[in-house]
Amino acid sequence: MKITHEHVVSIPKSRVLEFYMDDDYYRGQLKNTGALTVEILETAAIPGGGKKRKAQVTAPSRVPQMLRTSDTDQYIDTNTVDVAGSRMFYEITPSMFADQFKLAGGIEFIDNGAGTRLVFSTEVEIRLPLIGKKLEKQAIDEAEKEVGKQVEFLKSWAAK
Repeated sequence: MKITHEHVVSIPKSRVLEFYMDDDYYRGQLKNTGALTVEILETAAIPGGGKKRKAQVTAPSRVPQMLRTSDTDQYIDTNTVDVAGSRMFYEITPSMFADQFKLAGGIEFIDNGAGTRLVFSTEVEIRLPLIGKKLEKQAIDEAEKEVGKQVEFLKSWAAK
């Protein structure tokens, strides 16, 4: 299941990309959407300007009660900010059910006058018999809320 959202912010694209490159912004953004801990495991520069990060994240569990073994989930967030391409990509790999779960997406940063148009894309696939499609719908609904939180976080960060 895929979904796309668009938002416009009154922040120049170069500044938005600068924020997305910043590790403190990255940690803050994840915590703003519910992460309890964010440990950056690896960082590397990418050609053309940008950064690839790999982080271990702990968050309150979103796994249905009947399937969970803990009140928290751990996952690996692989995040790439491509400055030259004006894009950010991410992929989430959960510590449990990794072979049955796909969550990936990105943001395209587009000049919009003095601001930036953010085009968010999210793809969720859950391969669990009987409940996978229902969980996908729930995950897409949550992603929609999280996009709004990300946009508000970006605006508040820029106001600092």
